Amino acid sequence: MTSSGAIASDAIEREALEPVLVFEVADTRFGLRLDDVVEILPAALIRALPGAPAHVEGLVELRGDAIPVFDTRGIFGMEARPLMTTDHFVHCVAGGRPVLLWVDRVLRLDEDSRSHSDGDSLAEVSPIVKEVVRALDGMVMIQDLERLLTESDSELLDRALASAGEVAE
Repeated sequence: MTSSGAIASDAIEREALEPVLVFEVADTRFGLRLDDVVEILPAALIRALPGAPAHVEGLVELRGDAIPVFDTRGIFGMEARPLMTTDHFVHCVAGGRPVLLWVDRVLRLDEDSRSHSDGDSLAEVSPIVKEVVRALDGMVMIQDLERLLTESDSELLDRALASAGEVAE
């Protein structure tokens, strides 16, 4: 017979095991909760978007929609480099809008990641780091997509999209 304490412990353990998509940018591993990910795509030509926020590299056409591409190197203060054919775009939703995160490569899906700390203590690393999780082979910084765009950046992106003739989703 199972005690109620064992059942509660099992429920907590299951909550801690949220799948994480692990990706790499400039030899640093980051992650997104799988629930935040729509799909993974090969890199494609990025069209310029004048007037966009600093970390928006431009737009990519995806099934008839123009989706903003975020430069993760710029977000994390890393050295910029040109788009490479080996790069990936992680399609996700940030602040209610579809976005593509430009990453060097997607490494894997970790289904056994465990929360290690919360984002409050990680604000110095990046304003969009939500937490750190212990993955199969080390620590991974999980991104909070709701913090990807500030309110003013969102308004700036909306104006840039409108000027370019694109409709903000």
